[in-house]
Amino acid sequence: MIKVIIFDIGGVLINVNKELRCEKLQKYSKLSKKEIHGIVFDKKNGLSNKFNEGKMSSYKFYESLCNKVDSKISYEKFKSLWNIAEITDKKINNLILKLKKNDYRLIILSNINDLHFNYISKKYKNLIKNFDDFILSYKIGVRKPNDGIYKEAIKLSGCDPSQIVFIDDEKSNVMAAQKLGINIIQFKSVAQLEKDLLKLGVVL
Repeated sequence: MIKVIIFDIGGVLINVNKELRCEKLQKYSKLSKKEIHGIVFDKKNGLSNKFNEGKMSSYKFYESLCNKVDSKISYEKFKSLWNIAEITDKKINNLILKLKKNDYRLIILSNINDLHFNYISKKYKNLIKNFDDFILSYKIGVRKPNDGIYKEAIKLSGCDPSQIVFIDDEKSNVMAAQKLGINIIQFKSVAQLEKDLLKLGVVL
């Protein structure tokens, strides 16, 4: 029986739109949007990796990014460009409320930095407030798909992995969680998510 439902933020609850951020930053740089994307978001060496692991302050990230992309953008302008986020689907709110009403423990597990999480928490306060706990990469210093972040989720959940379901849009992230015995759903749409939750016996 499922007791705990864990949600990713980017690509599931919120569309964080990396491409749009790079497009806006490109206006303040001589580099192309593709080059900026590689510098910032490359999965192995991207500058955002250290930021999301809490190994770099917001201002240090800003300084490093400006240096690497040869930009003189102000910190305030940078923050307005970096904090781009829209809810993926208005129906996600209703689903979260149904799960909350049916007494499931709801947790957020996300690769995210403090700048973006603080922004999302304020802009989407009515959505975020429904979650009971948060496992954030910048706070614990580990990113998905490192198994350390899933072990933290199991520990925080206080139940057997078989009683947990983890929802993420990235295949590598859900597969890593599955190796530890956690039920997984790769998110594609709210309608698909609801069907997959019902298959796991979740009451909606």
